[in-house]
Amino acid sequence: MKHYKKGEKTIIKKQFLKFLKSDKYSGNVKAACKEVDRSRTTLYRWRDKDEKFSDSWDEIVKVKQADRADEAELGLRRAVLEGNITAIIFTLKSYRPEVYRERYELTGKGGGAIEHKHKISTDLKDWLVKLAKSELKNEAKDNK
Repeated sequence: MKHYKKGEKTIIKKQFLKFLKSDKYSGNVKAACKEVDRSRTTLYRWRDKDEKFSDSWDEIVKVKQADRADEAELGLRRAVLEGNITAIIFTLKSYRPEVYRERYELTGKGGGAIEHKHKISTDLKDWLVKLAKSELKNEAKDNK
């Protein structure tokens, strides 16, 4: 493991965070590591040992991810306004899934209906038949 002069790690960490935060790298850890000439492993090890550094790193990545999502939504909006059919479909599926989601129709063998076979116990079947007969008798009495 490399030994650093007093304060050198702090300087490198600050530089790393500066690059990570920059618009050029926009939260890209690999690119920021390359700029400070340190491996990802080294920076992640430092992150594990330094809570303040870790919190700063997390906050930058969170903000940059939100920025990229905003940019993507703006680009999507522009594409919709320009009539890009793929963008229009994506937007409709995202914002109104209850109307525009994919639907699938399932069919049975040869495109026919799907066969359902239910097995019920003899006791349940007997009870259901008895209940149905009773309901029919009651209905017949009510219709007199």
